[in-house]
Amino acid sequence: METSVAGKEILRKGVQIILGYICALPSFMGYHPLIPVYFSLCCLEKKNVVLVYGAVILGLINQMKFAAIFKYGILMLVIGMAIYFYRWANGHCSGLAAGILAGGSVLAMNYSGMFFAVESSNELLLGASEALATAGLAGGLHYGIEYVREIYGIKKRRKEPVIPEAEIKENNTAGQMEALASAVDGLSGVFSMIAPKESSELSDQAGILQEAVTGKLCMSCGGCAICWEQNQNYLQERIDRMVKAVMNHESRESIVEEKYLEHCPQYADMVEEAIAAFGRIELNQAWYKRLLENRQVIARQLDAVVELMGEWTREEKSLDKQESRLLAKVAVELQEKGVVPQVIHLYEDDQGRRYFKAYLSSKWGGGIPSRNCLKAFEKVTGKSLRLDKEARAMVSQEGAGLIIYEDVRYFTLPGIATRKKDTSPENGDNFVFFDMDCGHHYVALSDGMGSGKQASQESELVVELLEKLMRAGFRKEVAIQMMNSAMVLQSRQESYSTLDLADLDLYTGEVTLTKVGAACSFIKRGEDIEVLSAGSLPAGAVPGEKPGEISSALKHGDFLVMITDGVLEYLHVKEPVQVLSDMIAKINTDNAGALAKNILDSVLLHTGGYAQDDMTVLVTGIWEK
Repeated sequence: METSVAGKEILRKGVQIILGYICALPSFMGYHPLIPVYFSLCCLEKKNVVLVYGAVILGLINQMKFAAIFKYGILMLVIGMAIYFYRWANGHCSGLAAGILAGGSVLAMNYSGMFFAVESSNELLLGASEALATAGLAGGLHYGIEYVREIYGIKKRRKEPVIPEAEIKENNTAGQMEALASAVDGLSGVFSMIAPKESSELSDQAGILQEAVTGKLCMSCGGCAICWEQNQNYLQERIDRMVKAVMNHESRESIVEEKYLEHCPQYADMVEEAIAAFGRIELNQAWYKRLLENRQVIARQLDAVVELMGEWTREEKSLDKQESRLLAKVAVELQEKGVVPQVIHLYEDDQGRRYFKAYLSSKWGGGIPSRNCLKAFEKVTGKSLRLDKEARAMVSQEGAGLIIYEDVRYFTLPGIATRKKDTSPENGDNFVFFDMDCGHHYVALSDGMGSGKQASQESELVVELLEKLMRAGFRKEVAIQMMNSAMVLQSRQESYSTLDLADLDLYTGEVTLTKVGAACSFIKRGEDIEVLSAGSLPAGAVPGEKPGEISSALKHGDFLVMITDGVLEYLHVKEPVQVLSDMIAKINTDNAGALAKNILDSVLLHTGGYAQDDMTVLVTGIWEK
């Protein structure tokens, strides 16, 4: 029985792969409408999507349609992501919705060329027709297949599991998340497995240049036959030397003066043609290299998404059985306060810290403050606790979900001092402070390359994107990697931004600084100063660049001082780090804001009050609760 089921599954996969290959063969006016239709149906079924993707690409490769490979490769990726995200957001995806998503993706892909070139009316009409055909066929075929299955009893009806309203809501998306993670992981593998072509060897490039020169100029010359018949070896050797000079990036004037071909009337034109041909070769190689880098960047981003979805679907370590008595005591205490404890769970995180998840409701109208519920938990556990930042202020009769964590040991207060470059209309530095429910406080500081509006926009993108990724659930390391990848993809010229990220554990006081091209930082303990530095390239400079990282421990009353490069660069002393350390040590204050202002004022005294670059000083003071 098991062998029969396995055989049917293998047969089903084989049929799907063959159909995917066949769908890539028909072409109508350069379009392949069967590809998006069939791929959208496979995404609806959540069966062998990656295998079908590879089969379609193989079919296009065998036809040598490289433009179609790029177009429909990206199109299938967009359709798959659209359908899976729609299913994740709504719990299901109907055939009508899948058809509309597929048709809309086709329309967007076909019309995206309008941003770069004016399309003819026939091409626009064909693009719209392909989109309409895709939407109609995808939806129609799906419902037709479903109808046939119902008639012959092939499809088994599945009963939806009944989930009590009191249960916390994250469990109902686990299946969709696992399916989406599997699909995205497969697509990441497709990007990673496509083997890059080997770059041309120097000998190949020289041969191409020689053919470009002789084929265009010698063949059009009336004396070509005489020259090559009498002096073939000599001409070959001299042209080879000229080509090598071009490949060594020697100037046109020096190559012409060298007169590698003394008696050739078209020698100057040969030099021009060789330089132009070599320029085209270098440009093509640069674009190809960028294409490979972008492919790897996309693969890494997809891997990061898969990792995040894996964390979302990973089962939490439950302590309900071991701590059943504690949970019973909490329930009794809540009832004493007029709260109905419909569901209470106790979990433990990776660092051994406990937290509660509860769904509570009020016995009476008007509601009960969530802080009152928190006190019940604190009374039973004997520990200081805190609510998650998204918790409702009141627990009503309809009910509310609460997540309750152990309270942190420390709290922070920030201090900020900043000044833009005197000749610039806008400050190119940006920063953000934010806390996470895991009990970590983050400070992110970015210095955009140069100054002015463009530098400000780039540094703002860095800190905002980093915060959004981390709030979405990405680990710090993954968020920095994705932010760097985004900077690589969006940068159209050499324009990079630094990143200085402080991760402060408010339970232990340990601080970890991650530096991406950023200046050193300082810890002030009275008059004692600790310098923290770790070097790496700025964000967006190199794909996959690993940031520098350094850790230290903060105690009650310590200050963490973070600065941008402009604070140090214009001190005009031999040892600016030591001079700035002495400045910080001499400032006597317990106020983070005053410390930041005094540091910046002291630096400006050394520059004569003139800011030659954007300057920012961020101070984070830490105290025990």
